[in-house]
Amino acid sequence: MKDDKEQTLLLLQIAKTNGNVMALVRNGMELSKLSRLISTLSMQGILSVGNDYVRLTSKGEIYLKSLAKSLGKKGLYAYFSVEDYYRNSIKLSLEDIYIPTKKNKKMKNKNERKKQ
Repeated sequence: MKDDKEQTLLLLQIAKTNGNVMALVRNGMELSKLSRLISTLSMQGILSVGNDYVRLTSKGEIYLKSLAKSLGKKGLYAYFSVEDYYRNSIKLSLEDIYIPTKKNKKMKNKNERKKQ
């Protein structure tokens, strides 16, 4: 798994996009460590935690930007990190073309409206 700063960055990115924090567990973070990290960031006012949500506060937005900058993340990479699970799961040669099996629901609806 990644170091603590990168794990924190991933958690903040997940909270910003209302994602699933269990993605960190799938990448090897222990539940106890995830719980401590969320608790610590909540006490610092970076995260807002409820029964069914973990959200980034305005102070968290500032911290996210500064943390991304300190880790050398620029542009979109400051806001999005590819999980190691996805990075390692699909190996393609340069000649291969990857076509996802699921269609995006919005694209499907958009295409259906064009046909009508």
